Order: sequence, then structure tokens, then C-alpha cells
Amino acid sequence: MTTKRDAGDELSFLPSPDHTMLVGLASLVGLISALAASTLHIVTELLGTLFLAPERLLELADPSSAVHLLFRDELDRVRLVEPIGGAVIGLSIMGLGVHRTRRRASREPAGERARKRSRALLVGAVLIGAALLYTGLSYARCVSVAIDSERLGVPPLFEATPAWKLYLLAALGGVALGYLRRAIPPNEPSDVPRIMAAVALRSGAMSAKPGATFALGSMVTVSVGGSVGLEGPVVVAGATTASWLGQRLSLNRERLRVLVAAGAASGIAAAFNAPIAGVLFALEIVIGEFALTTFTPVVLASVIGTVMHRALEGEHAIFPNATFELRTGYEIFLYVLLGLVSGVVGSVFVRSIEATRAAVSRRLEVVPVLLHPAIGLVAVVTLATLTGRYEALGTGHSTLAAFLEGDVLGPVVLLIVVTKIVSVSLTLGTGGIGGIFFPSVFVGAGVGTLFGIVAGEIVGSSVAGPSSFALVGMAGVSAAVLHAPLTAAVMLFELCNDYDAILPLMVATILATLVATRTLSGGVYQRSLRRFGIVLSAGREQNVLRALKVADAMTPHVQTLADSTPLRRMQDVVESSSQTTFPLVDHEGKLSGVLSLSDLRAVLFEGGVIDDLVVAKELGHREVHVIRPSDDLGTALDRLSGRSFEHLVVVADDDPRRVVGLLSHQAVMDAYKKGLARAGLFEQG
Repeated sequence: MTTKRDAGDELSFLPSPDHTMLVGLASLVGLISALAASTLHIVTELLGTLFLAPERLLELADPSSAVHLLFRDELDRVRLVEPIGGAVIGLSIMGLGVHRTRRRASREPAGERARKRSRALLVGAVLIGAALLYTGLSYARCVSVAIDSERLGVPPLFEATPAWKLYLLAALGGVALGYLRRAIPPNEPSDVPRIMAAVALRSGAMSAKPGATFALGSMVTVSVGGSVGLEGPVVVAGATTASWLGQRLSLNRERLRVLVAAGAASGIAAAFNAPIAGVLFALEIVIGEFALTTFTPVVLASVIGTVMHRALEGEHAIFPNATFELRTGYEIFLYVLLGLVSGVVGSVFVRSIEATRAAVSRRLEVVPVLLHPAIGLVAVVTLATLTGRYEALGTGHSTLAAFLEGDVLGPVVLLIVVTKIVSVSLTLGTGGIGGIFFPSVFVGAGVGTLFGIVAGEIVGSSVAGPSSFALVGMAGVSAAVLHAPLTAAVMLFELCNDYDAILPLMVATILATLVATRTLSGGVYQRSLRRFGIVLSAGREQNVLRALKVADAMTPHVQTLADSTPLRRMQDVVESSSQTTFPLVDHEGKLSGVLSLSDLRAVLFEGGVIDDLVVAKELGHREVHVIRPSDDLGTALDRLSGRSFEHLVVVADDDPRRVVGLLSHQAVMDAYKKGLARAGLFEQG
């Protein structure tokens, strides 16, 4: 008997329908992430100009001004082909997935079909919103180019601004950041570590509000002089948007995790105009693994993100003067030394940020947390004013371009690098909002430039100029800070597009990472997670265990015994209870000890005169191993492993002597298996 072939069988060479739809969603996420990247950069430039030089915006209203004429010229260059093409690709792939699931959907309940229609409407609404945002950004970019025809960006405006105005902006902006900080949970990581934790512990599920607040806060920080980068917030914006979309579409955990990684990849790809580096960033840092099922959506999102960025910002490289030269093979030994130096500098950079954060928490504890960012930003402006090095303010894109052109002298480079490290530490250590990725690239460019100048003085003209060493230094320091040598090497290769740079980049990034590994035992993102008790290096299975709480596995409302209970009464309780461990409480109901069934065995059946002479506290143990409901199961398992007792006594978070439950090793393992099953790492039989 023959059966009618399913429509999907005709396309058996394609991935599964669900995976096809995931790839289509990744295309959509690539579009959105690129728009988020452009939004952050364009709006930040406009805010900076509005704060520092509002007269430039006023010139735009004069039809006869050069600014207005340049604005009209830029309007003629607005392009719609690439974004329309990207949207068509994404919709086509998703449409194919929908077509292949129609037969299956026809057999589903009406309620399920209605939910799928609402999801399709949501995707359509998102595409319409993306098209409107692209149109608005196109006009905003024309304004940004017109008011800054030399494309210097915000930082050069700081030097031309009166000191009193810089201090005022820093103070007001800092207070605004203090209020914005309230929307970011203080007991959770922010920036890229938040994405890493969400992917590892919750399969990418996260709230959109902290991510949006982080992106807004980073724009404010940079606009008023804070020394941070926008690339980290771009990653957060892309990944958060992907998570929001995936949750609204009810994707399962594994697909949601992949979609979030796609959002992060396209964000980096758009920010640096480097699609391969975006893919590697998502796989090396965000997910921490390379898998074929993950690779396809992430690559497509990264490519579409780059195409969208080029449509909006133009096809020019982020640093057009980034060129590399290798004059002799012996120069590789200099790059070996530069890699070691970069590792040391990267370690110092990370330690400086952490030391500043620790010092602020100790010495400013009497100052309201709301004012901490303002104090930090005022200190950054003071440092720039005293040293005369305003290059450390803002993101520093224009200064980095000067490094690559070789236009900065050695002593000045050293002062800029030191000022930048201190400024970034003050900004982030006091609660400023922004990323560490680009500041590490900036510091690396300065270190490489200085190294190249010194090498040229010692060796002579037989080595390349400082700009080549600046490129490798950018990769070396960022690899040391992030512990991501592959991402750093490929990103800088994409920026210079010269195969001669491959070997120096690989050598420098590997050595820098090795040095930083010995001195830091983890990249800046991993160390940030450890402050919140999150350890990701042990693998996804261990991360699942850390994501589960004691409250998820404990036995609540357990039987307790008064520590004055006589043996006769204890016999009755034991016979009527399935428990093998009994917390002991005093006359106030507070924990005073613990009694196990094995403690009772020696006297339980002796009976006679000792029934009324022996009480619970004489048989039990005063030393009690406790844990709280908010602790994770990884901590609980550590306390249970290799110990003689069978249970941990669970006490209230707000009262270490109020018993709220018991936790056994078996309960931990049962909850662990369920968590693995939800994460797609274990099949329950």
C-alpha cells in the first residue's frame, strides 16, 4: 500500500523545517542587530555634538550653510537595496520553513494554529519596525556626517569645550547614570557577561529591560566624557533583542540559545565591519563551543549584519588607514616580545579596573550609590584637564586612527595609554555604563605604537613602522583582556586585510593570552561572572547545576524535634515519619542541633528506665551543616560530597536558625537531571 508523500519530503535535502525557520529568524536578528549598532554610534555622536557644540546643529537649519548642503548630498547616497535584500532573504527562508510545516500544522488544534498566526504577525511587525528604524537612522546619519564633515567623532570636541562645561556635563550625566543603574539588577552581571550567563544558565532567556538600560546608559556615558566602548553594548542590544524575539515566539531552549548567539555575532560584525570575527566572538566567548547546528544561523546573522551596516554606514573600513607591513622574517621575534608585553599590559588593565571597583566600594560606602558615577566622571575629566590628554575621553576612535597613521610621538603615546587605563578604570569602577572591548583595543594600539617606536630606535629602518606594531598590539591586548585569541587575531586581520599579518597576529595573541592566563586565571568577562558566583569554565553541565537553587530541590515543611524531647517520644516520631534526619530546635523554635536515625539506633530499642532520662540534644550533634534556599545546587553538592551526613538542613535566608527544609544528595541529583533535560543535555527515560 502506498502512502502520499509529505510535501516536506520533496525537500529532504534541506535541514528540518524548524531549523530552517531558525535560520530565517537569525537573518532577521542580523538585520536588527546591525540597526542597533548603528543606532548606538549615530545617536551617541549626535548627543555628544548636542552637548558640546550645539551651534553645529543650528547651522543645519540654514539652507545656505555648508552643513545644510552637505546634508543634502548625503541624502542622495542613502541606499535601500541591501536592507530590502536582507529582509527578502530572511522572509524567504522563514516562508520556506512555514511552507514545510503547513501539513503538520493542519493536524494541530485551532488554538495552536492561532498562536502560530500571532507569531507570524509579530515577525511581520518587527520587520516593519526595522524598516522604519532604518529610514530614521539614514536621516540621522546624514545629520551626523553634515555636522562633522571630517568624521572626527565626539572626542575631539572635548578639547575645544570649556572646562566648566565638561565638569557640569560629567556631574549631570553621572547622576543620570546613577538613576539608570537602578534598572540593572545589582546582584546580576551586566555587559557581555550577562549574555554569557544567560546562555549558559538559562539557555539565552533574559529580560529586555536591563539590556535596553545598558545600551542607553552607554550612550550617556560616552556623550559626557566617560571612557568606555560601545561595542559591548552593541552585543548586549543584539543578544537581548534576539532573546526577546525568541521568547515571544516560544522557541525551545536550544534554539533560543542559538538565536541569542546570532544576535551577539551580528552586533560585533556590524560594529567592526568584520563578519568572521563576529562569528568567532559568539562561538568563542558567548557560547564557548563550536557546533555545526550553531554555526549556520550565527554565520548568516553575522553576514547580514555586516551587509546592513555597510548599507547604512558605507563600505569603508572602520579604520581605513589600518595597513600592515612585514619587511623581514626576523621581525617575528619582535612580535613575540610584543605579545608578551601585551599580555602584561592586558593583565594590568583588568587588575586596575577591579582594584578601582574594590576601592570605591570600601571608601565611598558613606556616599549614596546614586552619586558614584558622577564622582567617577568628574575624576576622569579632572585627569584629562590636568594632563591635557583629552584623547582618553569618550571611545577614542579618532585617537586610535592617529596611532595607525603614526602621527603621535612616543612620550605622548605613553601618557595617553596610562591616562586611558586610569580613565576606563575610574569610569567602570564607579558605576559608569559601557564596554571594555574597544578600550582594550585602544590600549593595545597605544602599546603597539610605543613598542614600534622603541624598536625603530634600536633596530633602525629594517623594521616596519609603528602602525604595523599598533595593529598587532590591538590584537594582543584585547586577546589578553578577553581571553579570546582567535577572535582578536581574525578581527584585526579583517581590519587590515593583509595575509602577511596572520603569523604575527597569531603569535602575539596566543602569547598574550598565555601570559594573562597565568596572571589572571580568566578573562575580564569570566572574572566579572565570578564576582556573582558564576563559573562557566567547568562546562554546560556544571553551569546547569549552578543555575538551580536549593529551593528547587529541598523538602519543605519537615518534622523537627524539640531538643528536650525524651527517648519515648522520639520513638513515636520516628515510627510515624519517613524522615531519617531531624533538625533539633530549642524552646524558641530555633535550630540547636541535628539528629539522624543512626544516632538513635544504639538506644532506640533498649526501653526501660532510660526512656525518660535520655533527651534529643544528648543524642544529636550540635554542629549542623546548613544551606540557604537561595544558594545554588553546585554549592550544596560540594558540601554533601564525601561527608558522612545524609542531609543538609535548609535555613531561611534572613534567619540562619529558622529551619525551612532538608536537602538530600538524591534530591540534588534528581533536580540536576531535570535541569539537564530542560537544557537539552539529557534525555529522561
